[in-house]
Amino acid sequence: MAVLKPDPEVFARELSQQEWVDAQKLDRLCRAVDTDESGKLTREQFENGLQKNHIPLLLKSLGLQRHHLVEFFKFMAEDSSGDGQVDIHTFVNGCMVLRGVATNFDLQKLHAELKSNHAQHDKHLDSIMRILREKFDL
Repeated sequence: MAVLKPDPEVFARELSQQEWVDAQKLDRLCRAVDTDESGKLTREQFENGLQKNHIPLLLKSLGLQRHHLVEFFKFMAEDSSGDGQVDIHTFVNGCMVLRGVATNFDLQKLHAELKSNHAQHDKHLDSIMRILREKFDL
């Protein structure tokens, strides 16, 4: 029985390799619908990609639901640098993180990132207010 028991190290290595292969497949599919080869996806390109058979099949194999992915893309597009486009590399990495159930670690990481973003926002707001006060002698 001990001989038949899978080696945890081999299992982890195979799982990691499969995740890398899946990420590469999703990256290639996204780049295939990136018609202007900008390395970013517009909402139209993303929607066109979802209409093609390969992306939905890959998403299903990754355990990702279409509606979750659409919401994720929408969130990333709103959070982008104002052009509404989503960087393919960032999108693929995000999709790979979305797979499976959230762990307590994932939630704590998200909470820390939100706190960091909030602190940066406050810092920028303080800088803007300081500049405005100096400009208008407030």
